[in-house]
Amino acid sequence: MPDETKKPIQDGEEPRIGVYVCSCGGNISDTVHCEQVAKALGKLPNVTMARNHMFMCSDPGQKLIADDIQEKGINRVVVGACSI
Repeated sequence: MPDETKKPIQDGEEPRIGVYVCSCGGNISDTVHCEQVAKALGKLPNVTMARNHMFMCSDPGQKLIADDIQEKGINRVVVGACSI
């Protein structure tokens, strides 16, 4: 049975991009201003949601992405993290 939560992107469908930047508990945020990166990317065309999270690879971080997909109609995802 196909997974009903996975919907293919239709031709001509407006991109609704979710951008997720991980601070990685300091491993990334000690060098990169993650909050500023997320804020700047959130201003780009078709970016519906841009978030910074301390541990994007954690269960709560991944749930955040999944919830945004469902609640905000995100149909494209960009993740900046060390792993996910």
